[in-house]
Amino acid sequence: MIITQPPDAKLPSLVYPSFASSSQNPFAHSDDRLVEGPSEEDFSYPHTQDQRRSIALSELPPAYRPPSSISESKQPRKKRLKRKFKIALCTVLAIYVAACTIVVALLLTGYLKHHHGPPPHGSHELFNPQYSTPGYVPPGALPQDGTATICNAWSNPSPFSRRTSSNSSANSTPTYTTSLQYNLSQNNTFNEAMFVFINAGQYAASSGTLTVVSNDGLAAPVVDVTMKYRTADGRNSSYVCLMTTYNGVGLGLYTSNTAANEHPSYDITLQLPGSTFISGLSTNLAYFTQTIGRRNTIFTSELGLLSLAGPFSPIFVNGVNVTAQNVEAITSFSAIYGDFTTSQSLTLSTSQAAINVNVSLIRTAGESVPVALTLTTQDAIVQSNIFLMATQDSLSTNTSSPDFVITATSGKAPVSLAIRHDPQSVPSRVAVSASTKYAPVAVSLDALYEGSFSVMSDVGVSMDRDDTTDPTGMNRDRQCVLSQNTNNDIEGSIYWGAGVPDPVSYVSLRTQHAKAALYLDSNCPAASCLLSQNPGS
Repeated sequence: MIITQPPDAKLPSLVYPSFASSSQNPFAHSDDRLVEGPSEEDFSYPHTQDQRRSIALSELPPAYRPPSSISESKQPRKKRLKRKFKIALCTVLAIYVAACTIVVALLLTGYLKHHHGPPPHGSHELFNPQYSTPGYVPPGALPQDGTATICNAWSNPSPFSRRTSSNSSANSTPTYTTSLQYNLSQNNTFNEAMFVFINAGQYAASSGTLTVVSNDGLAAPVVDVTMKYRTADGRNSSYVCLMTTYNGVGLGLYTSNTAANEHPSYDITLQLPGSTFISGLSTNLAYFTQTIGRRNTIFTSELGLLSLAGPFSPIFVNGVNVTAQNVEAITSFSAIYGDFTTSQSLTLSTSQAAINVNVSLIRTAGESVPVALTLTTQDAIVQSNIFLMATQDSLSTNTSSPDFVITATSGKAPVSLAIRHDPQSVPSRVAVSASTKYAPVAVSLDALYEGSFSVMSDVGVSMDRDDTTDPTGMNRDRQCVLSQNTNNDIEGSIYWGAGVPDPVSYVSLRTQHAKAALYLDSNCPAASCLLSQNPGS
């Protein structure tokens, strides 16, 4: 069969390279090969063999082109995936930057709104007294604080009062002050059975000072508070409230847990009615300096219980004749100083800080238990001058019980006690225990002491006596009998006359890596001289 080609038909333009033989072209004969196509003048001459082959192959029909390698066929897909990844990454970064910009702008707007200077003079609503609904409990108030009667009754709502400082810089944040006063009474009445308290809540990040004084012109306690703050948020997130319980009234300092970083500061003065018995005064104030009484001023209020507490809260008793039946002063990392007088018990406890106090223990008639003194600290010195006062009718009728019990303990620091009877006191039975570790311990007792003693230490012990006469005027001889006398242990008893030692009174000294020293019939006027006399100090 003969196939006739139309006259206008055109054959494809094929180019066969010179190196391709006729056997490689099934459609051409060696005599009539199709050589239509570009001439050599259409090429950039000269061409290498590889270039001519590449050009020739590009002109071949797809069916006759050699297959591409796998890596070359996948190359465009990898590029597309890489490009899509870059676009996605750039999109995520752009969204992140935009979101951060919006958040920073919102925060900056809020900061400038709430922190940039005082509000206008007409803005009084935040200062208005917040009269509480029945059962209202401020944020952070403890259950024992009761409920609030009124909060934030500031006396100078506007404008702010700026506290200037001579050393303040232009860039420092100014400090503002405001104040209030509360009458601590229930329904405008106050009776002796009521307790007075000043507490800080569980979220409170405040600090300041507390001063307690007596005022003979008052019928009920009055508290004055001056608040120092730096921002309006710090002021408005703090609650200074008049609190009432079933048997007491007091002041509460509270801060919401979302604003604890504002750190307001308070100066508090509590005036107690003078010449009046008050069942109790208690405090729980962290980071406050607590002072009872003013120096060289008689404290005329009489307290049943004086309880002072708060970590990082130095405690001072400066007033003359600050008296309470029971005293507790418990703090940590802060010292306890001052003059304490008690007729029942006195407990002073701290950690990592010193106790340096003068204590008067007064035994009153009708008491069946000893007057107790407890001094405890860790890694700091305990130093105390202790004065004992007893009358003949106040001595214990229980022959197996002492009149006074004194305990002093330190973890790794010296303990020094000077114990003497008041010149007007009769002889009394005393039980003393002083102990520490890695530091010396020293105790002195006056000539009225009669009883046993025990001094122990791994390093060395000593017992010294001063010559003295019978303080009762009976011209008795002083008897000192040793039952144990070694380098590490001295035991014995001391008494007047030919009688027997008192079986109730005793003094015990204990330490390990320092010396222990007991001074009997001592004329040392203060506890500080004991450690200077002790060779192990």
